[in-house]
Amino acid sequence: MRPTCSSASAQTAAPAAHARSETVTPTKKTTIVFDTYGGNSGPAEIVRAAARLSRQGVAQIALVGEVAWLQDQLGLLPYDPMTLRLVPAPVAFPRRAGDTRAQADAAEIALPLAMEMLREGEADVLVTASPPELVRELANRHLGRLPGCAALAAAAVVPTMPRPGQDEPLGLLLDERNSVTYPDGFEE
Repeated sequence: MRPTCSSASAQTAAPAAHARSETVTPTKKTTIVFDTYGGNSGPAEIVRAAARLSRQGVAQIALVGEVAWLQDQLGLLPYDPMTLRLVPAPVAFPRRAGDTRAQADAAEIALPLAMEMLREGEADVLVTASPPELVRELANRHLGRLPGCAALAAAAVVPTMPRPGQDEPLGLLLDERNSVTYPDGFEE
């Protein structure tokens, strides 16, 4: 008999005289942290996307931002509070639409909180719509680089053609040009 995730104790696959114990380790859900300060249309779109993702139950979601504002927005949306949590950032959202300077200033304070979650293993993925230059600068400062990597690789989620079994046709585009330096004698 194969163990199930709901087992309180290990089950065996053989009679007691020849029993071997099998323990089941629950699979940890991926944790996605969203920087809510980036984006052209402000944090509202980011919050809507995170709320929708929380209802799908495929990942733990963390929203970094102004908690009171985030709570107000989430109060208008269906979301799963068991999979979505708020991480306070000590800066208010820019109140004027299109105030990109205020947005970048706020992101410079909030984005390192999200990066810290990555570095410490509290998150597996960081989603941000902050300016790429700012993301690179802060990532170099707060995350560092792997040995042998000359620069950070950039990634973007892009729309794709519809695929069988996929509700939302999205793909990950990874641009790693100039990001790796090879040791002498190594051939690509």
